[in-house]
Amino acid sequence: MPPRFGPARPARGFDIGSDAIRREAAEIARDTGLATFTGRIHLIQDRESKSAVLFLLPLYRPGVPLDSIADRRAALLGWVYQPIRIADLMSGIVGEDEEDVDFEVFDGATAAAENVLHDDDNSLHALDPAYRCSFRDTVVIHVGGRRWTLHFTTRLHPRRPGISSGPPALRPDPARGSARAHRG
Repeated sequence: MPPRFGPARPARGFDIGSDAIRREAAEIARDTGLATFTGRIHLIQDRESKSAVLFLLPLYRPGVPLDSIADRRAALLGWVYQPIRIADLMSGIVGEDEEDVDFEVFDGATAAAENVLHDDDNSLHALDPAYRCSFRDTVVIHVGGRRWTLHFTTRLHPRRPGISSGPPALRPDPARGSARAHRG
């Protein structure tokens, strides 16, 4: 990293191979030739960030075969990478003014406290089966060579404790006694 990137200065010269999580992602990217995310990390240049990932893309010598793992390992020049603060990423996706839906993201195929990447309200509803809401869903997606578990619930209504409001498409349907799902 050139020194002109002031906030990243503490990370300059850091050996990603010295950290098991970063090294694993770098090796996967190198061996597959694909862009890869690390698991949850704390950024060296940002001690306040609770969770982040690195997006790694392998860079190979031009004009050489990359047909096998051995070829890719021999041709590797390094990685192009981008640190991503999960809070910044999620604020651009979910929006800070969304009050009705709680959104949680976990690194891995299951929801676990030690794998939290993002939690809108700092209360892990995915891990609380007693949490009362009108809508709950969990989806596992593949992102940059990793599995992320996304957990959605409606939030409790601030004026009527015990009742979750949910966005209009997920508000309780009194006739059915449950949330109605609207796909439009």
